[in-house]
Amino acid sequence: MYFTDNKKLQRFEHDMKLVPNFERKEIWEYGDSCRECKNYDSKIVSCMQAHCPYLKRKISSNAVSTRDLVETFLADNAYIPFSHRVIDMLAKYRGNKLFISKWHKAAFEKATAEVPSDDYNRLACLYVLTIRPQISEYIVHTSNGYVCLSSNLIPKDMVLISFANDLYLGKKQISLKEISYRKYVSDKEFFYICNAILIRRFGTAVIKKGE
Repeated sequence: MYFTDNKKLQRFEHDMKLVPNFERKEIWEYGDSCRECKNYDSKIVSCMQAHCPYLKRKISSNAVSTRDLVETFLADNAYIPFSHRVIDMLAKYRGNKLFISKWHKAAFEKATAEVPSDDYNRLACLYVLTIRPQISEYIVHTSNGYVCLSSNLIPKDMVLISFANDLYLGKKQISLKEISYRKYVSDKEFFYICNAILIRRFGTAVIKKGE
């Protein structure tokens, strides 16, 4: 029953006949690329809050830096020593930090040559293990994760290997205690540890590799 007998319905009467949200368009549906979206120039958090299905596409673009990602997703971590170190680090760094060195990049690409692009846990693990040459050159893959066969390992190397295996095994609660302290992870290395945590969530889009 409608309020008028006219063939032309009132606006609100027309709306009442529609299936709710049937004609609704999300923000990202108005453009064929991120650049055409009204959130393109906004921070990555705006895209996340809009539940954009193309989030990784924006992450891999030049519109978002690794610093932006760390600030957005890791700065408010519940583990205080970790979040404090992230905040301290962000005060010093700008732009993108993709690999700690050319050696790290080459070692990671070699180690992941046959790893599926959707195996985020293993990619994150190998990204960590290839930060230090003394670990990367001696790692062996086993059913329980990765072990290092070097006889020259020191405590800080064991911490890095343990953390990498936590990523690999997909543990929901990763221990951040040891990696939050400088005696185990240097300031230079810490940013790349943060990258690895983000790789586990978003894949290699974090380090600007298309998927």
